[in-house]
Amino acid sequence: MITILIGHRGAGKSALLRRIKMYLPDIVAIDLDAFIEEQEGMSIAEIFSKKGEAIFRTLEKKHFHHLIQNTRVQPLYVAVGAGFNDELPKEVRVLWIRRETDAQGRILLSRPRLDANKSQLQTSQRLFAEREARYERICTDVLTIPEGFDRENEWEKKYFQHGIRDVGGLITLLPQQHINQQWIGERCKWGITAFELRKDLLSAAEFQSAEEVIPKEKVYYADSVCDLHDRLPGESLSEAISRLDQNNPDGKHLKLAVEIHSFHELLEGDAWMMADPEHRSFLPRSHDGRFQWYRLLRKGVMKINFIREGKGSAIDQPLLLDWVRTPKNTNSFAAILGDPVTHSLTPAEHHDFFAAKGMPVFRIRVTESEWESGAFEVLQTLGLRYAAITSPLKRMAYASCAKVTAEAKQFQCVNTLFWDEKIKRWSGANTDVAGFQALVRELGDGNNVAVWGAGALLPMMQNTLPQASFYSSRSGEVRAGTSLAAPRTIIWATSHRDTHPPSIWAPENIIDLNYTQNSAGLDFAERLGIPYLSGLAMFRRQAEEQRKYWSAHAR
Repeated sequence: MITILIGHRGAGKSALLRRIKMYLPDIVAIDLDAFIEEQEGMSIAEIFSKKGEAIFRTLEKKHFHHLIQNTRVQPLYVAVGAGFNDELPKEVRVLWIRRETDAQGRILLSRPRLDANKSQLQTSQRLFAEREARYERICTDVLTIPEGFDRENEWEKKYFQHGIRDVGGLITLLPQQHINQQWIGERCKWGITAFELRKDLLSAAEFQSAEEVIPKEKVYYADSVCDLHDRLPGESLSEAISRLDQNNPDGKHLKLAVEIHSFHELLEGDAWMMADPEHRSFLPRSHDGRFQWYRLLRKGVMKINFIREGKGSAIDQPLLLDWVRTPKNTNSFAAILGDPVTHSLTPAEHHDFFAAKGMPVFRIRVTESEWESGAFEVLQTLGLRYAAITSPLKRMAYASCAKVTAEAKQFQCVNTLFWDEKIKRWSGANTDVAGFQALVRELGDGNNVAVWGAGALLPMMQNTLPQASFYSSRSGEVRAGTSLAAPRTIIWATSHRDTHPPSIWAPENIIDLNYTQNSAGLDFAERLGIPYLSGLAMFRRQAEEQRKYWSAHAR
């Protein structure tokens, strides 16, 4: 069997290929770009700059077909570049490696620009839709890698070793999906409860074909339950629930899958389901997938709970790899709270720590207004016991604490919480201080350093870099310190993209508090062609301090 890994730039195909080789030592694993560099004696960047993209694409096709035709050892895994656009042999398995952040675009300073007149981020975003459609069309399998799980891990290993079992959950079959006996058989081995067939999604031919290859006991028809997906205009959740209850004369299992507009509605729906989980399932929906965590929380409780390997039929369906690593019937959990959190590495960073406690770690998007409206209290009711706090909630989290560390009190800001069962209150810490100090340790007192933005971290950053100059990222005006004509270093401390530092500045480097691959600070550094340091070191250090705090105080 030949497996081709496809996916967007920066999705992690090359890194995954190295892990697959660790999971399956007997395979041949080849990164096409690396193979081209070896054969041509030039880096990909050099080929682009000296010969152009058209020549590179020709070389790409030439070397790909050479590999396919001349590698006799089986199985063979080949990772191809994001722009690879040649026809693939029909007999190969095409595995689309995707991440939930693909659509945001990525900047990879080690990769060449595809368009000399556009930034990497602009090009990445421009190419997204076209490439996404191609991947969707040619793939035979999809695997979504959760953010941060870019290291060897148990469940990814089981996936490639065909060792996943006792999964549960339902999978909705989608149109144009490559469904055959082997595909169904593999998922039956996983222990998938059933495969949903929907006539509104599948053509008549696809529907019939699926019925022929799926074991009868594994077929789930949408009309086998009494469900509700849409509310009437102005209808409250309680009214929708009442309508669902009344429209069930046959006593079918009830499935409530409407859009949920607040954390209080989430709690209301949960209470309804938990009152009779044998006959009720609650699948909250949103426009951005923000309730994946809730469906994971109720894994093993609800009779109907869908999962997905790729996009799925609803964005709130949990990902396969998130699902299999989440324990069943857990009563407590940890989470990263803030807005946005889609990119957060916290669940991966703290997974092992909380897995030892039998607790999952979720990403939960919470806005300032939602916190003020009681979202934090709802999460506590549902089982939140540990939390990492990110923007814009750090000051409000501080106000929720009965006890805080000295650093938290000094800056009136916390990024770390735990529920103290003894006093029945929250306690908090500020580990951003240690993280920031680790990030900027080479800058001394901050002389000739401009900090672009800062928000709630401003007092802490001023304390660490007393000689730095602090600028508002929105107005460009100096907030603290002196105005600098030509700062040597810019510390990027904002997610704001609409304004940039003065064009006359010619910094030597950028230090970013953000670690995402589409950060505005990274975009700025790429445009200027200057050295860049991401906030990953800060994140890792503050996370290490979080674990120390939780271990020392949360007993």
